[in-house]
Amino acid sequence: MHTPKNIEIPVSRLSYNTIYTQRGRFDGEIKILYCNKKCVLAARNSVPWMLFVVADFNQNDLISAIGDDLYKIKRLVVQSTFEAGTESDEVVFHIPDWLLALKQLESLRFEQIIFDDLWLFRAFPVRELAFNKVKCNNEDILGNPILQFKELSAITYDDSLPQSLIDKISLSKPDLKLTFEA
Repeated sequence: MHTPKNIEIPVSRLSYNTIYTQRGRFDGEIKILYCNKKCVLAARNSVPWMLFVVADFNQNDLISAIGDDLYKIKRLVVQSTFEAGTESDEVVFHIPDWLLALKQLESLRFEQIIFDDLWLFRAFPVRELAFNKVKCNNEDILGNPILQFKELSAITYDDSLPQSLIDKISLSKPDLKLTFEA
């Protein structure tokens, strides 16, 4: 019997990157339309639906790959990194102009970022807000826009939001569902 030499045995190597996101509830068939180290675009029933971005993402590559369908996105998740198991420092996030073109956003989630311009989204049909390890330089800069969302029905938050802000929101919007997420 012939014994193959090492050079005759094919070698396969797998190389992959893992992107860590908390996707929440998905209804329908979900597919990944676009993915790189700073952005993941998921589609529900073949329509762009949920966008995950890190704070320093630039949309140019995504727009050239997806086109105008990008503006049909319903959910946006902004987080400091996609690396699993890393406790990165919070990243300052300034909402770029191109995100303001996503007029159909119904859900916004912010993770491990520092930001002060939530008010830019207040005219959007946002129904759900989620905050995880976020910081804001001024409680009113975050709280006042939250009270201005007309269709808002739920907020998920952790202990990074001050209790005084949660109390203010619950008094002003008693029908709003507030969920603490440890």
